[in-house]
Amino acid sequence: MDTVLLVNLPRQDAERAPAVIAGLAGICKSIDADYEVADLNLQTIRAATSEEWREFQDWLSYFSTECSDKILQGFKDLVVRHLPKQHFSIIAVSLFTYETIRSAHLVLPLLRQAYPNSKIVIGGHGTDFLDIDNNNRPFYKGVLEDKLIDAYILGEAEASFKDYILNHDTWVNTSHKHQVSNLDTMPFACYDKILPQQYLHTGVISTYITGSRGCVRDCSFCDVKFIWDKFRYRSAEHIFEEILRHHLDYGATHIEFTDNLINGSLTEFKKLNQLLVSAHKKYPSLKELTYLGDFICRPAKQFTEEDYRLMSLAGGTDIIVGIETFSEPVRYHMGKKFSNEDIDFHLYASGKYGIRNTFLMQVGYPTETKIDHEINLEYLRKYQKYGLSKVIKLIRWGFTTGILPGSPLDIKFRHTLPLVSSENETEVYGESQWTTPSNPTLNYSERARRRIELHYATKELQYNQPRVHDEFLSILATLKGRTPPKLDEH
Repeated sequence: MDTVLLVNLPRQDAERAPAVIAGLAGICKSIDADYEVADLNLQTIRAATSEEWREFQDWLSYFSTECSDKILQGFKDLVVRHLPKQHFSIIAVSLFTYETIRSAHLVLPLLRQAYPNSKIVIGGHGTDFLDIDNNNRPFYKGVLEDKLIDAYILGEAEASFKDYILNHDTWVNTSHKHQVSNLDTMPFACYDKILPQQYLHTGVISTYITGSRGCVRDCSFCDVKFIWDKFRYRSAEHIFEEILRHHLDYGATHIEFTDNLINGSLTEFKKLNQLLVSAHKKYPSLKELTYLGDFICRPAKQFTEEDYRLMSLAGGTDIIVGIETFSEPVRYHMGKKFSNEDIDFHLYASGKYGIRNTFLMQVGYPTETKIDHEINLEYLRKYQKYGLSKVIKLIRWGFTTGILPGSPLDIKFRHTLPLVSSENETEVYGESQWTTPSNPTLNYSERARRRIELHYATKELQYNQPRVHDEFLSILATLKGRTPPKLDEH
């Protein structure tokens, strides 16, 4: 059997061990393949100073081709230093995010040099994204032409990666994006050689679990259907078994679901909560377990007060909810099928059973009028009590609505609204400089103005809002055992 090296690239999560690498490790374990892990994300976090990490973070976030020689050279040296000094038949590199493409440009030549006789394979969401350095081709095509990789995997890796390990000598690359039809056939994520404790900064051992893939909704601004055309979910029994395994084997007391929606399948989600609560008698320590996931607001007849109670007892004390806007006409155009009355009930039930919410909000949707904007401000005032009591734990306002390639806004509504974009002024993730003749006052400046107004209203009403740099620096400092630096207010 081949020996495999699993490579995790920066910049990714600084709080939790990498879910994708744990999944690949689970595949290796399921077929008794020997493997090692090179977690370059963790090593980069540990090696960088606060100032260097900020620079590295910005460099990757904004995809600039200019980076200081110090950071570039430092990262290269770090890679060479932390690569295992042994032979591997297969080097598997995870491009889980678009940001990792920048790191891959540096790492792949080093891997080819360090392991000239190994097969190098890449996979993950970033694999077929347009290359940062050449936007005319997907990333995998360039590195394949340059002979920096031997193979690539598009889509979900659970079946394809297993097949590559077993048959890499006869492997044929394909542009087909494989999807696992039955998620219960996937092996459990394995953290044996990743050790979630290494990422520990809050005192809580946390691991990732995937309960479903895809989404039951088809929201106009979202490209999930472009990535996963079909919603699939695991059985509650299968998810419960993996949660129990993570808790007993790794000491995990917190689970973060990678799902687009943890309650996409109401039947299985309710059953999972029942299984977790029922297991408290046999495993008393499970009472301390909590979980976090993306949650869709549903009518009370679909998700009752009793369901909220059971969810809280099962550990579902923190959820992320895509509210997007408090204007019902705008939300309905988005394809969000819940009312403000449903939000009222959700907040009431959440508050009653101690469930904290992070609200994801958008600014400047194409049909958003001044009246819709005023409705957002009105509801901020209406829900202030939930902000003060931390039932609404956090509100994340997007900057302005972007037009994601492959989303209904891009495919369906671009011509019916219509949407017109400028050629040279776009955000990295979606076009920001669009206008629409059907709503001519909503230009980029007006959307930016509304975003600023909502920011200050949220602040004045004493809701929590994220400060990304402060959060990240605190994590970094804790990992290094020192006091986090202070940032200027701006």
